[in-house]
Amino acid sequence: TGNISAQVGNRMNGGNAYVMVQKDKLTLSANVHEGYMNTPKMTAEMTRDDAASGQHLESTTEMTGGNNMLFATVDATYAFDDKNTMSATVNVMDMRGKNEMDMLTDISANGSSLSSYSQSNSNSTKSTSINASVDYMHTFGDNPQHSLTAAYRVSTQPRRTDAETQYSLAGMPDYNQTDRNNMLENTLQLDYVQPIAGSSTVELGGKYVWRNSTSESDLLDYEHKNSIGALYATYGLSLNKYSLKTGLRYEHTAQEVSYNKGNGEDFNISYDNLVPNITLSYSPTMSQNISLGYNMRISRPGISVLNPYRNTQDLTSVSFGNPNLDVEKVNNAQLTYNYYSMKGMLNATLRYSYQNNGIESYSYYDNNVLYTTYANIGQRQTTSLSLFASLTLSPKTRLTVNSTTSYLDLEAGSLGYKNNGWQETLMLNLQQNLPWDMKLSMMYMVNTPSVTLQGESSGMNMHMIGLTKSCLNDRLTLSLNTVNPFKTDMTMKSTTTGKDFTTTSSSSVKMSTVMFSASYRFGDLKMKQKNMKRSNIESDVLEVQSSSEQLNSVFMN
Repeated sequence: TGNISAQVGNRMNGGNAYVMVQKDKLTLSANVHEGYMNTPKMTAEMTRDDAASGQHLESTTEMTGGNNMLFATVDATYAFDDKNTMSATVNVMDMRGKNEMDMLTDISANGSSLSSYSQSNSNSTKSTSINASVDYMHTFGDNPQHSLTAAYRVSTQPRRTDAETQYSLAGMPDYNQTDRNNMLENTLQLDYVQPIAGSSTVELGGKYVWRNSTSESDLLDYEHKNSIGALYATYGLSLNKYSLKTGLRYEHTAQEVSYNKGNGEDFNISYDNLVPNITLSYSPTMSQNISLGYNMRISRPGISVLNPYRNTQDLTSVSFGNPNLDVEKVNNAQLTYNYYSMKGMLNATLRYSYQNNGIESYSYYDNNVLYTTYANIGQRQTTSLSLFASLTLSPKTRLTVNSTTSYLDLEAGSLGYKNNGWQETLMLNLQQNLPWDMKLSMMYMVNTPSVTLQGESSGMNMHMIGLTKSCLNDRLTLSLNTVNPFKTDMTMKSTTTGKDFTTTSSSSVKMSTVMFSASYRFGDLKMKQKNMKRSNIESDVLEVQSSSEQLNSVFMN
C-alpha cells in the first residue's frame, strides 16, 4: 500500500511517494519527498544611533533566495515472536539553498555624511542531516508491561556555507569565506520496566551520548567534544483515583574544547548533575484528571550557538557563537487539568519556570561595529497559562483552540540589563465537512510582541484557508491551500538597546501563498503486527535558526 502526491504553488513545488509492504514478520516502509521552495522576498530597513560618537547609521536591504529539498525515510520492523521485536529507521534531509542580498548603507554624524556604500551578498548553503536508529524490545511472559528496551542512534548534520560579497568602497577587497560545521552524535540507551504487585512500577535505565561539534574555515578550526553518561530510576504508584510518579537522573559530563587553528584556548572540564522529577495525579471521574508536577530540564548548546566563526560580510554588524557556553538548567512546576467528553476535550496548564544560567543573545557596540553573541547570563522567570480545547460544534463542524498567555521576567545582572512583559499566542482552527465529499479548513494564528533581553520583537499574525475534495472512493484527494490570501505583506519590527547604542529594524515579507496538491492512495494493506513501543531518545541540544530558516519553516509546516 502507499500513495503518491504532487504540489504546485507560487512558493513551493514538489512531489512525494510513500510505500509500505509486509511479508510474514517483516514490515517495510519508505517515504521520499523532493521539492523546491523559494524564500519570500524580504525588504528591511535598519537605523542605529551611537551615543558616544554621535554617529547615525541607516541601511536598506532586499533579499531573495530559494532552497532545493530532499527528505527520505526508510523504516523496518521485524517481529521474531510475540515477545521480541526489532526496528530500524533512517532519516535523510538534504537542503541546497542560495540567498542574494543587496544592501545600501549611509553613515553620518551631526548631520554630515561620513560614508555611503553598497554591497551585494551571495550566500550558498549545503546541509545534509542523517539520523539512523535501531531499537530492540523484549517483553517478559508474566506481564506485557514488563519489558526491556535497547536503542542506538547516530546522527550527523554537516553544513557548508559559502559567502561572497562585493563592495562599492574604493580599495575594499571582495569578501570570500567558507564555513564548514557539523555535529556528530552517537547515543546508546537501555530501559527496563518492572511492574510490582499490579499497582506499582519501577523503571531503570542508562544512557550514553558522545557528541562532537566542529567548525572549520580559512581562519578557524574548532572542535567541541561532549561525553555524557546518565543513570535514572523512576517509581510509579496507582491507588484508586490517585497516582504518583517520581524519579531521579544522575548525569556526568566530560567536555573538551580544542582550537587546531585560530584564536582560542584549549580546555577540559567535567561536571555532574542530579535531575529530579515528581508528578501527583488525581482523577475524580473517568473523564477528568488533575496533576501537579515538578521537573528539571537540561539543555546543552548546539553548534549554531557554539560556533565561534565570524561572518564579517556586513561591515557594521557581526554575529558569532560562544564556545565557552555551559548547559542550561530549567526548573519547571506545573498544574494541569484535563477533561474529556464525547463532544470534545480541554487541557489547561498553569506553569512556572525558572533558570539562572540561561543562554541569551546579547549585543554590544565596539569601534562602530555591532557585535552579537551568546552567554550564560540570563535569569529568566516565566509564568504561563496554556489552554487547548477541541470541540465538536456539530456532526460536520469541529473547532480547535490553542492559546498561551505568559509573563516573562528577564535579567542579566552581569551586563546590567533587565526586561519584562506579557506575550499571547493564539491559534484557531475550524474544520467543516461540506457536500460532495469536500472539507473546508480555516486557521488563524497571532503572536503579540515579545520581550528580549535588550528590547522587543514585534508580533505577527497569519491566516490559512484550505479546501479538500475526495474522489474515487477516497483514493484521490485534491487540495487547494492558501496562506495570507488577504494580507500580502507581513511586517516584523524589533528594537535593541545597549549602554551606548539603539538599533531599530523593520522587515517586510511577501507571505501570500497559493498551493495546489493531488494525492493518490493505492493498495489496501492492513497491519497484522501491533506497533512496537520504541525508546524515547530525547535531544537536549539547544539550537537557533536564522530569519530565513524561520520563514522557510512556516511553509514547510
